[in-house]
Amino acid sequence: MKNCAIVCEYNPFHTGHLYQISKASKKYDGVICIMSGNFVQRAQPAIVEKYTRASVALNCGASMVVELPVVYAVATGEKFADGAIRTLSQLKDVDAIVMGAETDDSQTLIALAKIQYEESELFTTTLKRFLDEGNSYASALCEATAECAKEQNIDEQKVKEILSTPNNLLCIEYIKAIYKYGLKVEIDIIKRIGASYNSLFPTDSYASATALRDLMQKGDFTGATPYLTAEAQRVIDEYLAHKPDLKLFSSICVYALRSAGKKGISLAYDCREGIENKLYENALLYNDIEEVLSNTKSKRYTMSRLRRIVLQVLLGITKDNCEITENIPLRVLAIKEDFKPYLDKIKESSIIRTGDFEKFNENYSDYFEIERKSAHLYSLITSNPTNLFYPSKLYTR
Repeated sequence: MKNCAIVCEYNPFHTGHLYQISKASKKYDGVICIMSGNFVQRAQPAIVEKYTRASVALNCGASMVVELPVVYAVATGEKFADGAIRTLSQLKDVDAIVMGAETDDSQTLIALAKIQYEESELFTTTLKRFLDEGNSYASALCEATAECAKEQNIDEQKVKEILSTPNNLLCIEYIKAIYKYGLKVEIDIIKRIGASYNSLFPTDSYASATALRDLMQKGDFTGATPYLTAEAQRVIDEYLAHKPDLKLFSSICVYALRSAGKKGISLAYDCREGIENKLYENALLYNDIEEVLSNTKSKRYTMSRLRRIVLQVLLGITKDNCEITENIPLRVLAIKEDFKPYLDKIKESSIIRTGDFEKFNENYSDYFEIERKSAHLYSLITSNPTNLFYPSKLYTR
């Protein structure tokens, strides 16, 4: 039996995701999804809660869905990928990782990942020079990678094109983490089709998750339905029943910054270089978190990074507890009936039922506290009375 893994968010699951799983299912017997929970990498609440998203994935071809721990799910792309590959390393008998990219040139992607992973003297010198000039880390990283790629006769323009799109960048981070942890898995690239990652304009058959969230938030469910697969109505029903209250979320975020103060904000995992001072000062001036962030952002601190810092303050994700040295237990969210025998291979390192928390609680109580806060926060802003920390039942099909 040959299995693959896919790292995902499914926020929401759409026809592009269905295309990827369908392609993977033709090559692999099992498709295991490693999915963000109730808060996603944009540091915002997911459009619908994780159990619904996991069950939709199962109904659309996934064999099993496990959760990407929240400390990784709401971190930078590098930390997100690192956590995903650490999670993957706990799974058994996984032969490949299937990645969606804007390019199908896997050779160049792997070469660029190797340049960044090896960090040659030329690479580190160039990176430092561009950072010292006040460029963002992403821009400096691109320049340093392109400089080293020249020595391998890789076209500079091609390098910059590849490094300009989000999914390519994330693929590179996955590959670097695979090197880091010494995983023996095949890197299987499937080129994305249809609308681009951030596009608000659907094509004939495909729409980005960004566009679908925009349509749903505007109440245009007729426009969103064709791109949400056959599971569309269930996703829409869940959204209508428990729509994230972004205004309430904004107020909670501002309150968290004001309450934490400069010292508390500085403890957040992604907080550096005194940015806590400006964040705190703006939190006292503005009542809306978007105003706080837009008046704090800079070339070095993008809106996305600032959002992550705020959510990390909210959940108590600090420089200490985010650098977990041991692998966090796997949390199984959903599994197909015919894939259940696989659970025997991972049961010693997994939380499958509520009772399984007890065997890990002594070593992971701090991490579970972060997960508990995440569940309570999401429950509050979605008016969802369900206990989103302890699963009532493992979803099977």
